[in-house]
Order: sequence, then structure tokens, then C-alpha cells
Amino acid sequence: MKVCVVGLGYVGIPVAAKFAEAGFDVVGIDVDDEKVCKINQGVFPLKGEEPGMKGLVEKVVKAGKLKASLDFKECKDADFILVSVQTPMRGDMPNYSFLKSALESVGKNLKGGSLVSVESTLAPKTMEKIVKPVLEKESGMVAGNDFYLVHCPERVRPGHLLYQLENFGRVIGAFNRESGERAKSFYKEIVKGDLDVTSMTNAELVKTIENTYRDVQIAFANEMAMVCEKLGGNVFEVRKLVNKCPWRDMHLPGAGVGGHCIPKDTKLLASSIRDFYEPVLVLTSRKINEGMPHYLVKMVEGNVKNGGKVSVLGLAFVKDSDDTRNSPALVITEELKGKGFEVCAHDPYVESKGLEACLKDSVCLVLATDHTKFKELSTKEGLKRIKKMMKRPLIVDGRNLFDRKLCEEMGFVYRGIGKG
Repeated sequence: MKVCVVGLGYVGIPVAAKFAEAGFDVVGIDVDDEKVCKINQGVFPLKGEEPGMKGLVEKVVKAGKLKASLDFKECKDADFILVSVQTPMRGDMPNYSFLKSALESVGKNLKGGSLVSVESTLAPKTMEKIVKPVLEKESGMVAGNDFYLVHCPERVRPGHLLYQLENFGRVIGAFNRESGERAKSFYKEIVKGDLDVTSMTNAELVKTIENTYRDVQIAFANEMAMVCEKLGGNVFEVRKLVNKCPWRDMHLPGAGVGGHCIPKDTKLLASSIRDFYEPVLVLTSRKINEGMPHYLVKMVEGNVKNGGKVSVLGLAFVKDSDDTRNSPALVITEELKGKGFEVCAHDPYVESKGLEACLKDSVCLVLATDHTKFKELSTKEGLKRIKKMMKRPLIVDGRNLFDRKLCEEMGFVYRGIGKG
């Protein structure tokens, strides 16, 4: 049986590779010619640390079970079509231009009896108001009668793609009973976790609410970090002790929340009900998290009075990844530049300056992403190395990577979010 996966990003590639490994004939479709070429050569095109992905892509391409294409005509004989394209925000409203374009192309090439599963995150009611009408218009067919339709939102994050794809449960929002049954049987081929069938709207709500919930949890941690800092406490010590109490799960604070999901999913959820209700708690939480990069910049300004070169370590939004979508580090670098600082950034997974060139003659090191490769810099020998490169030994730690006591013993001025 043939599977087409539309959109070869952090979701589409592992999904395509896993179904290929399960024995399906899989074609990944994308508009990026370079990405298509790399996959057809058996090369995993993303740079982050993704356990198992490089070997899996190489294996299934070599076996002839996975190929990539620019041509949506590959969908004409596909039994299953999975849509995994980005759904960014335009201001406070979803930008569905990528989704609509993909759906139009799928609809024009959809055969009767196929299952279409949208894995992209959607604002509630999008399946009903946009996805179904576009597919029916372009195909001339009727959902539930001529083809099957579900919303099965992904639950993966960079650095853990294969493990989470295989082990995490999935929610299947089905247009009708037959669509749900067919989708559940299909996803069982690669998912070990629970497959819960519900309505399309419920599935949309589950995905946006679970990410909004995490947004709120992180916002609480970030606000408590500022509270602890102002009162002379250490939020990381406080968090450890708080979480010793049963049923407490205080999250880690930091320089901001990035990625494709959490920064936008709260807004996706809010956009779906803007005509009826404005959710106060979740939008306030979003505002707190969006403010953390600016808070870190103020820490730099408060400790660097005469300008100079600032080194930002990390550009990705999460450690050991090359994913810079909505990264707080990008906000930090741009704001520092806007305030007159010379800014140099280094990230081992993102095209940037080398570490030594970045740190040379800098008056401040800003730790924006806690890549594992940066841990060696927090050791005694690492700090010695950093100090020799820098013009002034100042560290502003946005991710609790450095030990304050050791830094100060080594002659550094240390400032960290949540550490008074």
C-alpha cells in the first residue's frame, strides 16, 4: 500500500521513515528541492541530534521504500495521505496559506477510498470550516462517502522525534466512524501508544489545549523566577524543593519559549473563540513567556554600561537541535543589536560564527540555549578557556547552565534568570 506524506519537516520526515520501515511504499512530497534531493540520496537533511534518524532514512531509502518528490501527482494512487505542513500565525490569527495550498494540491490528485490525515496543529473548527470544504471542492468527492478524513495531530519535539512518534499515544479526530476505524488500523503500524478516536473538533482542542497548558506552566515558572530573583532566592533550588511535595510539578524557567508549537498554539486556541470569549489566563501566560527574552536583555544592559561586543551562545529554541523557529535567542540577538551592541552568535547546529571568533574580545557571554556541547564550557577548564578569550568576564545565564559559585571563584561576574 502507498503512503504520501506532504511536508518533510520535523514531523513529516520521521513519519515517512517509520511507515517505510513498517513496509509501506512511501513518497514524501515537499516544495524544497534541496531537501528532496538529500532524502533521495539517503541523507537526513536536519542538523540536530536526532537519535536513530540518520540510520533509518538511509536504510529505508536504500531499500526502495522511501523516496521524496516535488510532484503532487504521486498522490493519485496513494491509499493514505498525511499532511504535515506548517500553520504559523499572522498577528493574532492563523495563517493557513501553506495548509490550503497543500490541500488544494492533494484534492486535485485524490483517489476514491483514500484516507487523508491532517497532522498539522489547527485551531478548533479548522477541519470543519477549511480542510473538509477544500478537499471536497478540489476532488469533487464527499468526505465520509468517497474518501476518509481524520485529524491526527503530532506529538513530537526536536531531539526526541523517533521515540515520541513510536511511544506517545495519539488522538484521532474522525469525520465519521469508518474514517476513525481506518485511521486507527493504519496508525497501529507505527504507534505503540494508545490511539483514541474522538471528533475532529475534540482532536483540535486536545492538541491546542495540551500545548496551552504547558505554556501556562512555563509562564508560572518564569514569573516565580523573577520573584525569587528580586527576593534574593534561587528559583532552581526552590523548584527542586517545591516538587518534593506530592502533586506539584513546577516547570523550569528560562530565557523564553520557542519552537513551532507552544508560542502559537495558545493563540490558535484563542483565535477560535475570539468572537465569543477572550481567555485571560492563557493570554497573560503567553505575554509573560514572550517577555522573557526582553528580560534577559535588560540583565545585559544592567551589567554592561558602555556597549561593546556581546556573545550569544545558542540560536536554536531547544538544546541539541537546529530548529530556530520562534527561538528566544533570535529575539535576544536582534534586540541587543537594536540597542547598539555588537552581537556575535555561535551555535554548533546552526550556521554561525565559530566559538572562539564569537567570544574573542566580548564583554558579555549570554547563554541562550543549553546545548549539551556547551556543558564543557561550564567546567573549571572551560571557564578558564572562556576567560582568556573575553575582554570582560561577564556571564548572563538564561538556562541555568553555569554554576554561580564556580563562575565567581574563577573571577567572573555572574547573572542568571531566577538567581538573586
